[in-house]
Amino acid sequence: MEKGNVELLLTPRRTPEREKFMYYPSEPIHIEKTVLIVPKGSSIKITKLDDLKYKKVGVVGGYSYDPEFDNHPDIKKIVCDDDKALVKIFAYKRVSVTAGVDEGAMRYLFKQAGIEIEVAYVFSGIPSYIAFSKKAAGGRGKIFAEKFGEALRILKEEGGVKKIESKYF
Repeated sequence: MEKGNVELLLTPRRTPEREKFMYYPSEPIHIEKTVLIVPKGSSIKITKLDDLKYKKVGVVGGYSYDPEFDNHPDIKKIVCDDDKALVKIFAYKRVSVTAGVDEGAMRYLFKQAGIEIEVAYVFSGIPSYIAFSKKAAGGRGKIFAEKFGEALRILKEEGGVKKIESKYF
């Protein structure tokens, strides 16, 4: 992106450093939420992290979910290699709660596995964008970002984004 070898990038987070060589639309493509997931209809209620004391929570090794969660001494974390493995141990009831760094991706994986879930706790939400290079496409990245942002805003207002998401999540 910085050198202009790539015209657009899917779902980068917006940072001052990246704004030096990328144009961002006015609308984020989605809000990436880090969440805790429980089975649909579960009696597990999480209003604070201490509610997880002594519960088995599935996590992916090497992921950071939230500093307080990551370092909490009383949460029993069952470490998996990837998100698909989390879904498996959840399905086999080896854990009662699963952490996910991207709610949308987790909903998709659980839906593919035929498992109904609900989000019990949200750590954070960070906007993700489709960004356009300032150097590529003959310098038209700014125009692309503006037009894309406007089209996405209209699509959201008209319910098109929700309709598309409902097919996958």
